[in-house]
Amino acid sequence: MGETVLVVRAYGSPRDIGRQVGEATAPMIARLSEDFVRFLGEEAQKGSCTFLSRESLWRLSEQQLVALNSFLDLFDLNYPFLADQLLFGCTALGIAPPASTDGETYVAQTYDFRTYFRPAVYVLELVPKDAPPALLLCMAGMVGCAGINGAGIGLVINNLVPSDSRHGVPFCFIVRKALQQRHLGQAIRVILSARRASGLNYLLGSADGVVLSLETTATTYEVLSATEGRLVHANHYLHERLHPYDRRNERASGSILRQSRADTLLAELAGNMDSACVQTLLRDHASRPNSICCHPDESVSPVRDETLASIICRLNAREVLVALGPPCEGDYKCLRVPPE
Repeated sequence: MGETVLVVRAYGSPRDIGRQVGEATAPMIARLSEDFVRFLGEEAQKGSCTFLSRESLWRLSEQQLVALNSFLDLFDLNYPFLADQLLFGCTALGIAPPASTDGETYVAQTYDFRTYFRPAVYVLELVPKDAPPALLLCMAGMVGCAGINGAGIGLVINNLVPSDSRHGVPFCFIVRKALQQRHLGQAIRVILSARRASGLNYLLGSADGVVLSLETTATTYEVLSATEGRLVHANHYLHERLHPYDRRNERASGSILRQSRADTLLAELAGNMDSACVQTLLRDHASRPNSICCHPDESVSPVRDETLASIICRLNAREVLVALGPPCEGDYKCLRVPPE
């Protein structure tokens, strides 16, 4: 059956939301503090971690209240923001007609990271005062990694590692603000106008059948369009102009394998994709340990990665399917975006 998905519900003003999320996630953050210190040491030794300015961390009052109401030191809350600089993996999909057989538009992804971050994953159900309601896949202390809003906009992500990283706005703030918008064009504008701390692929979709990716570095971007309703992205830059920015070159083999496999599966299933097919694709084990459904590699010690969670956003239905852990190990739970 798999693990139970924790759903944190928050509503009202930014202050109200911050209080509710902070109180609900404080125990999760506290449990992770010791593991996070060890994690930072590992990443610092590899030279893959650049600290962000304190000023950039507090662009949203919601996030301030998460910190205040978790009764923890600011440092304990900062671990997710460093993910802009850290090497985590994801495989993201965009599917729209004519590729989908049910007329639905999907954005979906696996979220692969260090195994000891698994207890920090939860779903945030939001009913803000002045924005569409939303469902977001989160890690404790964050305001959003991926999700869908009541306007039918969906957003999933892939970590990228560009050479122009800088002090700036971490991706979780950008995701959260993009999903506050009522139109896809507004969400795109949020992403492109932000002073981004680093690179990310933002794969967006809307209920009217549009699917696209914004491949970003800290300072520039390119747009990737769907091919006959299909779009796949892993963790290396696909647009040729951005290849010189890619710092993951020598470690891109796993990403290349996942990209190729997902491309092949989507092409084979084109015109027949539905929710069950998307779940099957996210459970794929070809080229393991570099598979879409990621399991800890026992030959690598002590640092191991796995799929912490996966999310499938059905944009027309305004619902998400979420599974904790590798998706082959459990069932997806269906959650609907709450009404305004």
